[in-house]
Amino acid sequence: MPSDLTGKIRKVDKDAFAYGSSTEIWKGEWKSPPPRSGYRWLAIKVIRTALPAPRVKELGQKLMREASLWADLDDPNVVPLLGMVYDMVPRGVPSLVSPYYQNRNLKDYMKRNRTQLSYSQMLDMTYQFASGLEYLHKSNIVHGDLKPDNIMISDGGEVVISDFGLSRILDAAGFTTKNFYGSVRYTAPELLGFGGPSGSSQPIRTTMDADIWAFAITSTEV
Repeated sequence: MPSDLTGKIRKVDKDAFAYGSSTEIWKGEWKSPPPRSGYRWLAIKVIRTALPAPRVKELGQKLMREASLWADLDDPNVVPLLGMVYDMVPRGVPSLVSPYYQNRNLKDYMKRNRTQLSYSQMLDMTYQFASGLEYLHKSNIVHGDLKPDNIMISDGGEVVISDFGLSRILDAAGFTTKNFYGSVRYTAPELLGFGGPSGSSQPIRTTMDADIWAFAITSTEV
């Protein structure tokens, strides 16, 4: 189960540094010296919802169960889930806590450093990206939203995949009703239409094959 970090961390800025359709991400820090994890700065992903209180409690419990999958992962190319907090929003919706990386995401990092990177360095970054995705798939995890914004560069320069399954987590918790996620540019063709050979009108759920497509498109931006 994810560690309960309520009361142990705090926001350090007046505004979030990133926003999603149903989330906002804040930079945070430990209130006391950091634990053995060694991460001084934290990224706090706050989930916004306008649902009534009883429903929020129920969905928060579902979110906890789904987030447990993330907490169990341990790979150098996958962002770790450090824990959850319940005091970041007034209504007690759980917030997810992971390391904050000064280098930010792949998109920002390449914009700043592309001309300084050698071919071998970019090839190694792609290899690390592939290694992290392979680990997720061997763990039976479908990411569902691979794109440069969700590929972080650690302070040591390693490529780490973030937000794995977050769309699925939010879906399972009822914060959204979509069946697949991701920017169109990185979305596999089979996910852009409805139905299939059977003529079903139901949206097609994302798959590991779709992750591989998104990996290939994202890799062209390294």
